[in-house]
Amino acid sequence: MKLVRSCVRVFWLLSLVLLVQRLAAQTLSLSPTSIGSLTHNYYPFPADGDDNQPFTFGSPSVQLVSINTIQVSVSAPPGEAWNVFYTGQGFSSATLRFELYYNNGFAAPYASVTSSSLQFDFVSGNSASLGSFYDGSSIPDSGDRFDLSLEYNVVGNFAISGFTATITFDNSTLAAVPLSSFDAAYLDYQYQPSSFSAPDPGPQLTLEAAPEPSIITFISLGGLAVPMLFRRRSPRSFGRRQNPRA
Repeated sequence: MKLVRSCVRVFWLLSLVLLVQRLAAQTLSLSPTSIGSLTHNYYPFPADGDDNQPFTFGSPSVQLVSINTIQVSVSAPPGEAWNVFYTGQGFSSATLRFELYYNNGFAAPYASVTSSSLQFDFVSGNSASLGSFYDGSSIPDSGDRFDLSLEYNVVGNFAISGFTATITFDNSTLAAVPLSSFDAAYLDYQYQPSSFSAPDPGPQLTLEAAPEPSIITFISLGGLAVPMLFRRRSPRSFGRRQNPRA
């Protein structure tokens, strides 16, 4: 009888610990430890292109059961940006996807992903170059792995200095086990030319020097600054807050 009572107490104690972990769920913040070399692949018929930017991540000692948000921040090397080309290339469709795996091989059932986002740090272009958004992320109830997979349809050219990928999930079904080791991560740009026999257009996702601000921007700023230098302050304005638009 004492043994049964002891087992029951241990069971309730473990359940309480697990409940506390879930209630105190935190954000797992990740950034790559290195950026690999871009690769370009093109398949001539039917025409299909794929440019892939790989990343390497560390393997943190955490349990997903104590996490309810995974946030990944990626930045290009200083002074550089990823350029995505679409306009005028004759593509019928294109998608830009970020994917991050911890472990490989996934099987149902899965935890429920409640929200997700993929935000770009634009240095040229803007969100008008993006079409529909798709979340293909999955977190098996085994609790030891996850696949973060977020993508946009591309409808125009743009350049980004980095991006942030975020998913929030219900951890109540996850097992209390350590997260497995890092498996793979990449930013992948896939595009399909309108013509089935279109020639290879070359890489359409590139990592290059970030675009410089246009000279029109400097002229505009200079045009605003010069009148400010020569504007005389009215004697009545002393001791009063200046109207910046005066």
